[in-house]
Amino acid sequence: MNELQDFKRFYDISEEEKQLLKIVHKIIYENIDLFYKEFKKFFEEDDETKKFLKNFETNFKKNFLKWVDKTFAGDYDSQYINFLKKIGHTHAKEGLRPRIFTVSLGIVRRILTEIIRNYFENVDDRVKVINAVNKILDFNLEVVNAETRETELEEKFFTYKVESKLIKFTENFSHIINLFLVICLVLLSLSLMYFFIHDFSKIFYTGHVEKGLISALGTMLVLWMMIELIEVEVRNLKEHKIDTKIFISVVIIAFIRKILIITFEKYDLHKEIFLVGTVLILAIVYFLISKSEK
Repeated sequence: MNELQDFKRFYDISEEEKQLLKIVHKIIYENIDLFYKEFKKFFEEDDETKKFLKNFETNFKKNFLKWVDKTFAGDYDSQYINFLKKIGHTHAKEGLRPRIFTVSLGIVRRILTEIIRNYFENVDDRVKVINAVNKILDFNLEVVNAETRETELEEKFFTYKVESKLIKFTENFSHIINLFLVICLVLLSLSLMYFFIHDFSKIFYTGHVEKGLISALGTMLVLWMMIELIEVEVRNLKEHKIDTKIFISVVIIAFIRKILIITFEKYDLHKEIFLVGTVLILAIVYFLISKSEK
C-alpha cells in the first residue's frame, strides 16, 4: 500500500475540512510574523539549526510559505506526498534529525491552536478546525520523518556496502599475494637445495674441505630459514597471523652465512666488524621482541 492510499485510509480529509484548512491558510498569512518570530527564536536556541540563521530571511521564509500553501490550500494528491518526501530527503542531506521537523510542527500546532481559539467563537467550529489541522500536521510528521530516516539508512547502508566490498577485496588480494609468496619461497628453496649440493660437492672435487663445509653449512642455514618462512606463510594463509621474529631470523642467518664465507676471502677488518655488529644488533632486537610477546 502506497502513501496516497494510506492517506485516504487514515488521514482522509473531507471537503468540509478542506474548506476549513483554507481558512487556516488565510489565518497563517495574517499572523505570519508571529510564526517567523517563533521559528527564529528556535533556530537561535538549537545547535542543529543555528547554521541556517544566515539564510532565515530568504530560504526559510520562502520554503515555509511554500509548505503553508501546499499544506493548507493545496491538493492532497501524490504530488503533495512527493513534496513532503522531498522535505524529509533534504533534511537528511542537511544532517538534520527527525526531531527538528517534529519540533517545527509543534511550533505551528501551538501557534495555530492559540489563534483558532480566539478566531472562532463557536466551540464546535473551533474543534472541527483544530481536528483538521491536527490531521494534516500528523500526516506531515509521518511522511517527512519516515523519509528522513529512510534516506539516512540508505546512505549508511551504501557506505557500509562500499566498505565491506573494499575490505573483502583487500582480504582476497592479500590472500593471493601470500599464496604467490609461498610459491616463490618453494621455488627459492629448490634453488637453495641445488646450491647446497653444489657446495657440498666441493669437498670431494676441489679438495678445499674446510671451505666446502663452511659454504655448505651457510647454505644449509639459509635453506633451514626458507623452510621456516614457508611455514610462516602457510600459517598466515590459514590463521592470518604473522610472526615478525622469523623475518629478523632470516636476516641474522644471512649475515652469519656472510661472516662464514668471508673467513676464506681476503681479510677485511672493517667489513667483519660491520657484519658482527649488525648480527649483534639484530639479535638484541630479536630478544626484545620475544620478551615483549611473552
